[in-house]
Amino acid sequence: MINMISLNYFPCLVKWIYSGSSNIMTVAVVERDTNKITIYDSTNSSGAEPIATIQSGHGPQAHITSISFCPRFNLALSLDTQGMIEFWKTESPYDYPEELFDFKYKMKTDLYELAKKKAYGIYSTFSPDGSKFAIYGSDRV
Repeated sequence: MINMISLNYFPCLVKWIYSGSSNIMTVAVVERDTNKITIYDSTNSSGAEPIATIQSGHGPQAHITSISFCPRFNLALSLDTQGMIEFWKTESPYDYPEELFDFKYKMKTDLYELAKKKAYGIYSTFSPDGSKFAIYGSDRV
């Protein structure tokens, strides 16, 4: 059986964000030219009833450019056109996973380097064990 999700907006990015330990098979869909990430249950036969909408972290003028998923930690990383890098849980409450990091504030890290250089991330990925991530930027670094 194939389920189709009808959307009332134009998506620009779609990413599976579930692992074998996940309770439901979720997919993250980014609305084109926005900072809005909507989470759907792909097995829901009723169609496009969103589970959650994520807008925190990315500024209102930012457009999401990439989402990567780390199944080991049920963690997602999203990038935007303002150079921001955001981490969020891929299960409810879909917020910042403070327990996974040694820092509370990004200002104490290198996570602002893209924004400082007026660049933004185009693509991101996690290492197989989830301990590292890489970002390819608009500045080709």
